[in-house]
Amino acid sequence: MKMKIGILGGEGFLGSKLVAELGREHEIASITRFNYSSYIGSAFDVFINAAGNNKNFWGNQYPNEDFRVSTQLVYDSLFHFKFDQYLFISSIATYDQNSHYGFNKLLSERIITRYSSSYLVLRCSAVIDKTREIGFISDAIKGVPLGVTADSEIQYITRDAFVDIVKTFVTKGFKKDIYNVGGLGTIKIGDLEEMVGRPLVFKKDAQKRYYWMDVSELEKKFDLKFTYDYVKEVL
Repeated sequence: MKMKIGILGGEGFLGSKLVAELGREHEIASITRFNYSSYIGSAFDVFINAAGNNKNFWGNQYPNEDFRVSTQLVYDSLFHFKFDQYLFISSIATYDQNSHYGFNKLLSERIITRYSSSYLVLRCSAVIDKTREIGFISDAIKGVPLGVTADSEIQYITRDAFVDIVKTFVTKGFKKDIYNVGGLGTIKIGDLEEMVGRPLVFKKDAQKRYYWMDVSELEKKFDLKFTYDYVKEVL
């Protein structure tokens, strides 16, 4: 069934891919900061929020600004648009008790569950893609000093895999659901050295990080790959 889908952040890393893929079968409104006001009052079968700040370090450095461009935007979108279902792309950082960025994402989730009668929250691990140079993997390839130690462990999923998951949920529908989304297990940053074929460089103040979520509930619905295999796909 063809649906009308609004995608907030339609020009972003995840949003642009969702616009392209969902646009094959559905009517898509790509909503950005440039055309936002023109869509206020519009009605959608599904509203996808792929907007807001996605830079953990920036959100932790400027939590008030992160709140403004992310959490406040969530609140506004719930009242500026009409929709049957609301899908929010959240973050693994919600599990980090010391993260201002994660706290703002958690606040966003609470607002959505309070004001939306049908929602899907996807808490996403780090997302990687061949076409976009972002994150520790890109830094490792280019020899940029890493801000995490060699024994840090990160959970990854590819952008293609993530978008496929979103497409399936949109097609099948949802009610009041929250899922962790990521690959199985983690990869140690130190293991990237052999994978990228060059020595890793670390900042003097690099800190140990462990970013992992239990994705067993999602695994009941999707054939997930191991984080290592997702990383291999983009190298």
